[in-house]
Amino acid sequence: MPPTPGPRHYLQFSDLTREEYAYLFARTALIKAKFKRYEIHQPLVDRTLAMIFEKHSTRTRLSFEAGMHQLGGAAIYIN
Repeated sequence: MPPTPGPRHYLQFSDLTREEYAYLFARTALIKAKFKRYEIHQPLVDRTLAMIFEKHSTRTRLSFEAGMHQLGGAAIYIN
């Protein structure tokens, strides 16, 4: 079951239905399997993530930058 259109916010466990969690985990398994087989999977081409953090967070910033790069997107850090 693909996600519903429009922006959604995930703030607590009850924000998603059982079907949405099933879809999310199936999609995650697909992406992970492609990554392990060194297959290119870049659904975020031409997308940019702008990151603003209240506190200095090097590990979080770098992991988000790496993830965006692996998925074909770009990340910028605004301080």
